[in-house]
Amino acid sequence: MPQRKSAKEELKKSLKRKQQNTIRKRALKEAIKAYKQALAADDLKTSQSALRTLYAALDKASARHIIHRRKADRKKSRFAALLVKKAPKTATKKKSS
Repeated sequence: MPQRKSAKEELKKSLKRKQQNTIRKRALKEAIKAYKQALAADDLKTSQSALRTLYAALDKASARHIIHRRKADRKKSRFAALLVKKAPKTATKKKSS
């Protein structure tokens, strides 16, 4: 246990930060899980809304330095690619005249 008053205060702060970081990490993991479940259900609309929620969770986590900014960007890119891969091919081809 810390002896000095400042060390005791820092311990309290670090415990409080640890608790908040754990809550934020759990929220991020839940958002990822919800997105993967929506993808597995083959529901495009739900998947898109889950992706938006996941983007927000990743941005919040990177803003709070829970994960690195580039890791958040990489995860967003890869999760978006999963949605594009799952989405039906609705893009129409150009007709040649």
